[in-house]
Amino acid sequence: MASFKAYTINLTFMLAFFASPILAVPRNNVNTMKVFVRTDDFAYVESPELATAIAVEQAALPVEKRSHIQVQACTNADCTSCRTVLNADFSGNTGCLSAQSTACLIISDITSAQVWYWNNNNCNGNLSKFQGCPSGSTNVASPGTNSIGIHTGCN
Repeated sequence: MASFKAYTINLTFMLAFFASPILAVPRNNVNTMKVFVRTDDFAYVESPELATAIAVEQAALPVEKRSHIQVQACTNADCTSCRTVLNADFSGNTGCLSAQSTACLIISDITSAQVWYWNNNNCNGNLSKFQGCPSGSTNVASPGTNSIGIHTGCN
């Protein structure tokens, strides 16, 4: 009869082998797409040609639309004494960003983005918007601004 130690080692290896996620999780090819077309008799038939056509169209699309913006918040109305609030790429609206005691915003490097700014903290109070995606740098008078939010899209 095998020793207890040998039995324990064998059992440990067996449990480790069968508990391995490589073996336990079925793997599918993520690039496989099946498209079914309904026939006149209401049956469904697989159409590899249509699946290929859809895959070609999807491959031509960008994975994700990206926006970019640089925003500086300035404490003076003449747009001096500034700090960078955001200089980033993003694909969805940002959360509320603090911009305490802002009198002027310098908005530049815009790609499909807009700035919303409020006179209160936490993006509350009177709302103003800068929209349009102009090229270059733009100074925006924003007296009393205390918080901003960056949103996707130019309009």
